[in-house]
Amino acid sequence: MVILLSFSLAVYLEGRIRPPLVKAAAVNHLVQIQAAISNQVNLNVRDINGATALMVASEAGNFEIVKVLVQAGADINAEDVNGQTALMLAIDGTGFNGHPEIANVLIQAGVDVNAKNIKGWTALMSAASVGDSSTLTHLIQAGADINAETDDGSTALEIASKVGQTSIVNILRKVGEKK
Repeated sequence: MVILLSFSLAVYLEGRIRPPLVKAAAVNHLVQIQAAISNQVNLNVRDINGATALMVASEAGNFEIVKVLVQAGADINAEDVNGQTALMLAIDGTGFNGHPEIANVLIQAGVDVNAKNIKGWTALMSAASVGDSSTLTHLIQAGADINAETDDGSTALEIASKVGQTSIVNILRKVGEKK
């Protein structure tokens, strides 16, 4: 009986910690995502950290799942417990340079490019920090505020400068001169 209760609790907690839709997005299981959409499952269900399927797919670089979720109406501006959005997670990503192609899909879908996480960081600051000039340019074209400040008063230009992203510093300076 104890084993059965332990197993039942583990299954219950797994569903609460990482709901099936979020898990499917994390492991790139497109068929399961499409089935969930067909069955009108809540696309914005969250895991214990507040992450949605779109967020985990964006961070993991699961491009097709991101496209399908965006087209199906997933909340592109949802935030996790740290204020991170799918856009921020795509930029930081699990890869060395994040996932610029996913960031671009989200930007084209109309994501809030000026959303801030709990430390006041925007997607532009993340792109500046990792040296993603392509995403940085798309963010600026979409209206990202180059003068936004983190909670400690740093701008994207200052962040890029601190981490030695000279090409990003040059882009931001040129944009700043035009304004």
